[in-house]
Amino acid sequence: MFGTNTELSGDYQVYGVPAAQGLDEAAKDINAAGGVKVGDQTCEFVAVNVDNKSDPAEVLTASQKVVDAKALAALGPDFSGDVAYETWKKAGIIDWVTSSDMIERLRTDPENSPLMLSLLAFQDLQHIAYMAQAKASAPDIKTVAMLLPNGAVTDAWVDDYTKGAEANGMQVVNTTLFPPDTQDYSTFLTKVAASKPDLLIVGTSAEQSTGIMSQAVPMNVAKYYMSETASAESVEALPELASATVFLPAFAPTFSASATLPTDDVTAIFPDGKAPLVAAAAIVLYYAAWLTKQAVETAGSTDPQAVMDALVGSSYDGPFGTCSITEEKYMSCPTVFTVLKGGDVTVFQFAGPFETAPMAVFDCADATCKER
Repeated sequence: MFGTNTELSGDYQVYGVPAAQGLDEAAKDINAAGGVKVGDQTCEFVAVNVDNKSDPAEVLTASQKVVDAKALAALGPDFSGDVAYETWKKAGIIDWVTSSDMIERLRTDPENSPLMLSLLAFQDLQHIAYMAQAKASAPDIKTVAMLLPNGAVTDAWVDDYTKGAEANGMQVVNTTLFPPDTQDYSTFLTKVAASKPDLLIVGTSAEQSTGIMSQAVPMNVAKYYMSETASAESVEALPELASATVFLPAFAPTFSASATLPTDDVTAIFPDGKAPLVAAAAIVLYYAAWLTKQAVETAGSTDPQAVMDALVGSSYDGPFGTCSITEEKYMSCPTVFTVLKGGDVTVFQFAGPFETAPMAVFDCADATCKER
């Protein structure tokens, strides 16, 4: 059984809902392919998704529900990751962590982090790559501002983007936070505009990102904009952004109806051909499930440590390329960096999360992408 302690409702459901979708699709596909073979037995792969309501106070309760469901492995929450990890470690559950504090713990103290894997690459290094990718697309970027909601993940975003900017010779000239229920961003944008940034990073949800950018562009707040959660089609749907240059980095393979790569088998994970707002979250959970299934079969056991040992160094060649579990215990997948500029869509594809030189470039029009 693979569980999740994730955000199915509340401010951060933009990540949790697609993650649950990816896990459910993996369970269906794994069982259709014959289930999980453990020794001379064949077992059903079961997915159980538990909602922490985007509330740190709910993480412990959600964690215990995963324990009660007798999970072998589980997706950790985007915040309060230590609460879930300590609960699951006692129960012998492999924790696929996503919160910045736990990813950093795995990176700096792996020996004292048993049964822990990171679903994401080390975030400070990945954000250095994001900013390098932006710099390659727009070498004139020298100053950066951030407009983000107050919330459980905001400090980590600010820290990671600040490190990324500084590593690429950019100066962060403004960081402004707003209440999560804000609809009119004009007051905050006026403050940001006064700092004259070349690039404005917005977030954290897709709705917030597109809302901010659609109000910022007419105000000439910045020359360039960046969002981790907006999609190409959500940007293209807003006439206010028709003339804007928008960067969309992704922490893993992703899917956009406006920029579907010919190398991707979209319907394997998204049977209806429709992408959730953060499609990458669905894709990495789909891969995590298959990797865990493979590891159980390799280990010939459901013993957590035996499965953990089999996971490290393993790979899964799936519908969006190959993802591997590195010796440092994080999932490494191909990534993309999408640039929308005046109606043109360009997708840069990278071999891994820290790469800054693309392995392929695609020009997209009318929902069709062709490699240069």
